[in-house]
Amino acid sequence: MEIVCGRQLSVALLFGALFLFSCAANAELLNNGDFASGSSNWTIIDGGIWSDYGSNALKVWATGGQWDVGFAYQGVSVIPGETYTMSADVLNSSSEPLPGTGGKAFIKLEFFDEYGTIINGPYGTELDSIDGTAVLNTWLPLSGSMTAPAGAATVNAILMVQDTGGGTSVAWFDNASLIGPDLDVINSPDYDNSLRVDFADFAKLAGVWHQTSSTYNLSGSNFIDLEDLQLLASAWLDQITPYPGYELLWSDEFYGPVLNSQNWTYETGTRGDGWGNWEWQYYTDRPENCRIEDGKLIIEARRENYGGMDYTSARIKTQGKQSFQNGRIEARIKMPVGGHAIWPAFWMLGDDITSVGWPACGELDIVEMMSDPANALGTIHYGSSPDPYIHESNGGDDSTVGNMSSDFHIYGVEWDSNQIRWYRDDVNYYTTSTWWSSSGPYPAPFDQPFFIILNFAVGAHWWDKATTESTVAFPQQMAVDYVRVYQKSTP
Repeated sequence: MEIVCGRQLSVALLFGALFLFSCAANAELLNNGDFASGSSNWTIIDGGIWSDYGSNALKVWATGGQWDVGFAYQGVSVIPGETYTMSADVLNSSSEPLPGTGGKAFIKLEFFDEYGTIINGPYGTELDSIDGTAVLNTWLPLSGSMTAPAGAATVNAILMVQDTGGGTSVAWFDNASLIGPDLDVINSPDYDNSLRVDFADFAKLAGVWHQTSSTYNLSGSNFIDLEDLQLLASAWLDQITPYPGYELLWSDEFYGPVLNSQNWTYETGTRGDGWGNWEWQYYTDRPENCRIEDGKLIIEARRENYGGMDYTSARIKTQGKQSFQNGRIEARIKMPVGGHAIWPAFWMLGDDITSVGWPACGELDIVEMMSDPANALGTIHYGSSPDPYIHESNGGDDSTVGNMSSDFHIYGVEWDSNQIRWYRDDVNYYTTSTWWSSSGPYPAPFDQPFFIILNFAVGAHWWDKATTESTVAFPQQMAVDYVRVYQKSTP
């Protein structure tokens, strides 16, 4: 309750600081269309933000061979039957021109129903384009309109480059816009779907203050003003614990600006045996590999020679600082795009690992992504060590998660004295009560405190390194919005 009261005070202070006059609304639905805030609000696949032409612009490339694409998109809510006009400026640069055959840069709209199924498919609707014949080094306008089809709930506004000739296509985009009607709808103030209205949601609202945004609208007008802030503050102060029967015990919301040393310790190097799996990365404590950005922990794997290894990344743990036994342990994570031997994880180890070793200490893998961003894995490991060494495990996978790299999901376990249940968002996809350990009778080893680990590994002895080197793009990022631990409420 002390945490909640502190946040209530913060709301009151920030509410006063933002008591400003409102002005008229426009119907611009995209945020950061000029990329002045870098990649904020955009999801970018094969591209990035640079200022080669005097101000920030989006560079997109398609380099993976015939029919490859690169793109960036932003999604907003829509009203069926209403017209939406998308526009952007595009540049064909002489330093990396579109090829004369097979290269194209274009804008398009993809409309989705409430279940996330595309309804102007299978590939959306292209509105306007340029190809390799376009004049060089000149910003050219692209524009087009489309009526939202029946059943449409959202639309992705997409800036895309395509290569159909097996070469390399590159183009620049700026001043992206999507004009549509004001939405007379009220969004949830829980913008990040964390199941709590908190400072992270306030920061998102403040980030678009006195701008037009259907995404953050709470008051029935796209213009973000005092009415929206009042509704968010009310929801913040009145909220209840999101999980019946539990209360918040501990959390790290990664508000920054740096990693909280009272909670986390870096593990660095290779440990000699590649962390038991002959992994290919060198773990560092550099900001290039681990940092706080916009209220999120970023663990970034990079292809670079460092410490005698070909990759770098980061691994942090709460060992010796924060340990937990039973309860609900969860994190809100956006996984990397994946590929061969990409291996991010959120997991726990028993506190007695230093005395009994692994796997007798027990390992609880809350979520792992092993190459495939469409498959979330949850597993326990247990057995005896070191002699006789016996390693056993059981677990399940959630193949209905969709693309874990396209959005944040809440991955968690509910851990009781004799049962462990795995969740993705509100979906319980695996349950077990079967394990054993040489460290003691059942329910050992899961009858003691465990500490938390977040890491992003690249490779292990069972993967082919040459395949990763030839097929996987770097850098890749694992983004963690928060880690939270709940305990059972006292009756």
